[in-house]
Amino acid sequence: KVYEIKINGNGTLNNWIQTTSFNTGRFSNGGNFGSIWGGYLYISGGCTAVNGSGYCSSVANDTQLASINADGTIDVWNTNASVIDQRMGQNLITWRDNIYQIGGCSSQDSSTGVCTSALQSINQGTINQDGDASTVAQSSPSGTAPCNGASPIGCNLPGTSYIGNMLNSSVITNGFLYVIGGCTNNGCSSTNGNVAYTAISSTGDMTKPSTCPNGSYQGGTWCVDTVNTISGGLAAARPVVFDNTIYLVGGLNGSSNVNAINRADLNKDGSISAWTSQSMTGLGANSISYTYAYTRANPSSASTAPGNLF
Repeated sequence: KVYEIKINGNGTLNNWIQTTSFNTGRFSNGGNFGSIWGGYLYISGGCTAVNGSGYCSSVANDTQLASINADGTIDVWNTNASVIDQRMGQNLITWRDNIYQIGGCSSQDSSTGVCTSALQSINQGTINQDGDASTVAQSSPSGTAPCNGASPIGCNLPGTSYIGNMLNSSVITNGFLYVIGGCTNNGCSSTNGNVAYTAISSTGDMTKPSTCPNGSYQGGTWCVDTVNTISGGLAAARPVVFDNTIYLVGGLNGSSNVNAINRADLNKDGSISAWTSQSMTGLGANSISYTYAYTRANPSSASTAPGNLF
């Protein structure tokens, strides 16, 4: 089901109203399977059924889109036949007429809940004016075309020695795709604290950053920063960006939820600064993971507190 709510001029909310439902109910099982771009709402993958133990027994492989009407309601949902890929716990990101589906898990053990097939690949598609995604391509292993030679493009994630395939935090800003932390084994009892980033070209391709000052190139197009890392590792954190600073809200470290917001400044060459951790103690919700967070400007206090984190 899909619900929408009208926001009043003073910021207060009206009542939630159910609008057009998509085909086959689902949940993300971590990660994020929905995104908005250019007046269209996209969903892809997700878990569509669970067994008596609450573990996923069916993973969707479809991608659906619907137009967002001027009044906020959702038009009819359509399935994009060119994007068929079974995964959950992935990240779905849209940026400059391109859509990216990053990592995730394609199946879960029905008795233990452990992922039985973690995905290292990234799907990329170009979004047309009518909202459909075309020219869909899947990333390739390092050394396999087009992820080879002096100018590799479209490479898989660099591997769990460097970054997690599942429940990583992914965000695109300033022309770079950042993949942060994530689970390094299928049961997510071990997490990673590195940052891997790749440059996004004018055509949407994932390319090798021109410099990699705090680590090394791995997997063809990825700069893996092994200097500015998150202590203890982090998965299932919500990433947001404001004023060239990336924030990771909550998350888990393989054994428990994390009671902190981690932040780092972003540089023009794509590199990041050292991470700073701030406790969430005193908030209404702390030691949390799988959160939703959002930032926006705060013009009334632009000189002292230029933004708000929700």
